[in-house]
Amino acid sequence: MLSILNAKYENEYKILLEFSDHKKGKVDYTLKWSDDLDLDPEYLYFKAFENDSSLQEKFHDWGYV
Repeated sequence: MLSILNAKYENEYKILLEFSDHKKGKVDYTLKWSDDLDLDPEYLYFKAFENDSSLQEKFHDWGYV
């Protein structure tokens, strides 16, 4: 199961994430905070690496492409 090991604010809507597979990627994404914010690690992984052609099959399996 994928999880987030570390998250670091970079600047203006960019967050550097380190995932449990030790891949690091920046998420350039507007996050809306509410009392019940629930962020799926797989979706943030997709947003960080959506242009990585080697991960397209995984993203397809997850239903993001």
